Amino acid sequence: MNNFKLHITLIVLLAITGFVNASNTDSIVTYTIPGATVQPQWVFPLWFEDGDGRRDTVYICYDSLSGGFWNGNTWINTDTVFGEKLITADTNKFNMDFKGGWDCLNIDTLCKIQKVQVSQKNGNELFDYFSLRSIRRVKMPIKMKWDATILNSDSLPFIIGNNKHKAQGQALFNSNGSTFPYLFCPTSYYLLMSDSNLFIENSCTAKDSIVWSTGTTGLNYFFDVTIRIQKWTGALNSLREIYSDNNVLVVNYNGKLIVKLKTEGLTQLKMFDVNGKVVYQNPIINKNFEFNSIQFTNSLYNLQFSGNNKLISKKIIINN
Repeated sequence: MNNFKLHITLIVLLAITGFVNASNTDSIVTYTIPGATVQPQWVFPLWFEDGDGRRDTVYICYDSLSGGFWNGNTWINTDTVFGEKLITADTNKFNMDFKGGWDCLNIDTLCKIQKVQVSQKNGNELFDYFSLRSIRRVKMPIKMKWDATILNSDSLPFIIGNNKHKAQGQALFNSNGSTFPYLFCPTSYYLLMSDSNLFIENSCTAKDSIVWSTGTTGLNYFFDVTIRIQKWTGALNSLREIYSDNNVLVVNYNGKLIVKLKTEGLTQLKMFDVNGKVVYQNPIINKNFEFNSIQFTNSLYNLQFSGNNKLISKKIIINN
């Protein structure tokens, strides 16, 4: 089968608002899993809606007594009391599935999917990443929503000081097809999903939703998301520094300097070390570009962008 697969990988921290049963205690909403005999300590719904307006909800959960585990190939469900189990899918509907939809490739009558996954704490993150996949018949665009308030729930196993509980999620995704709020978020850049952040710009953060607008529609088209929930750090993994003003945004990320120019007409980049020596220069072809920073010694540098009788300087620190 020749399936076109839009792969969007997400490593995420979330908390969601939406279309499910919920109660409100001390301004923090508590969500529940429909049909569960016992509710997990923390329930984190993700609400999806496709281009035809069809909706589906999945639940990422934490409980200290969770027995589920990854066996190297798939997630082994042991928490049926929490509602973690396989169900038969209606393949005429839009479905998101933790199992990967592998039972649903060719034979609709044997299509088993999973809407709930319960995990334990493992160090500073939950036990495993959570891989979500739609099963067939996808219509773009696809919107994902969440409730940012439950990132601060006392039911979370992460304490960051003064007995405050807070988690964060990260998203590693392909930016092609993403729309608001991604003003500048290059391919394979970590996306922070949170109710708060420590960034100068809100270019690679999302508070409550994300929309993927482009991609193939059809019977055998799949949409993938991978999610990881971890202790709040206030920053993205592998993200060193962000330097920004009204003219330019420079991000030192994962061994790369990523540049977004906000001023027209700049045609040349020069990079100077603390002694005024030019250590890098290159013509500017696009307003958004990146280059390797591992080649430079950890130190202070001055970036100069010039062209059209303009000169813009930006001091940065490389500390890879």
